[in-house]
Amino acid sequence: MMDLFNVEEEKIITESGKSVVGKKAIVRQDTGEILGVVSDKYKLVKHQELLNAMHSVIEGLGVEDQQLHLCKRGAVMFLKFYVPNLIWEPKVGDTVRFGLQVFNSYDCSLPVGVLLIGEVLRCSNGMSAPETMTSFFLKHYGNLDLGEVRRKANDVLYKVDKVKAKWDGYRKEEVTEEKVKKFLNASYGSRLREKMFNTYMETREGNTVWDLYQVLMYHSTHSLKARKGNEANIPLLRAGLENSVASRLNNYSWRN
Repeated sequence: MMDLFNVEEEKIITESGKSVVGKKAIVRQDTGEILGVVSDKYKLVKHQELLNAMHSVIEGLGVEDQQLHLCKRGAVMFLKFYVPNLIWEPKVGDTVRFGLQVFNSYDCSLPVGVLLIGEVLRCSNGMSAPETMTSFFLKHYGNLDLGEVRRKANDVLYKVDKVKAKWDGYRKEEVTEEKVKKFLNASYGSRLREKMFNTYMETREGNTVWDLYQVLMYHSTHSLKARKGNEANIPLLRAGLENSVASRLNNYSWRN
């Protein structure tokens, strides 16, 4: 079990000694840094509490390798792990392993959540499943129950077959070069869409949405760069890009 730094809620006091009404600070106890200024209705869920809640799930699945990432000086946490033997081969040479990504934040940038994820082993492309099918979120308000997060994590894993069906549809959906250009034009700026189209033309193994999907996810997974000193935030940026790609493809009609 990983041990993380502790945080506590503290009142916000002005230099004149007045309390800021309706707000509180989430303060990192080992450094004294303020990781978030939130509403007084915000319910604090500590990263360590979430890790502890997920421990029985991870242990029950036989997970051996876990990837923990802290972003924004520890305000955001991602825990990623893949489930042994939860493997799928949509086509020869494309082996996908499935797992979960668990996340939390102290600045309200993310809720407490669980997302089904995949990775193409031959190129390490990260793949986020369509959110409406395979995720669970709880905002930091009201009766936030970590026991429910633990139960829902198992429920999300049971939706792997739905994701396989969706991605299998990508593999079977043939697209023309003009349709690919139309999608990229509607989704990205001129410089990026030109780069993506050229990569698609150079690397595709067929003329399907799956081939395009691999290009989009390769960009999300491998092309990110952070400003010097902000390298720790790359997992947060990557998660945003991967989810954006999944959402765009999930909502796009290739029949247009």
